[in-house]
Amino acid sequence: MANHPSVYATVHIHGRPYLVTPGDSLRLPFKMPGVQPGDELLLNRVGLVGNRNLTAVSSVAQVEEGSYDVAHVPGATVKAVVLGVETEPLRVMIKKKRRARRKRSVKSKHHFTVLRIQEVSLAE
Repeated sequence: MANHPSVYATVHIHGRPYLVTPGDSLRLPFKMPGVQPGDELLLNRVGLVGNRNLTAVSSVAQVEEGSYDVAHVPGATVKAVVLGVETEPLRVMIKKKRRARRKRSVKSKHHFTVLRIQEVSLAE
């Protein structure tokens, strides 16, 4: 399966599934703590791995109450490299209430983590 050109996987990062293929650039909507550009990440919470001919789907896992763990395919991993952290331009929004003589400006600058997917593998 690893040699097939159109391998895909769904990876769960912070409880959200992302559909990835090798060579994809993934822009996460948060800043990952403790990562530097060039770091390699091994993502093992893979819910689905497949290609044109074969698909491996996760089985139902026993999840503890209060846990955000999802069922995953055993032995499936996705290797990713951190490209860097991006920020959006500073946004200034003006908040006001009707019939009140007060305006307040709120500043917002969101951070993103950018990953490059290197390979999708399934231990057989």
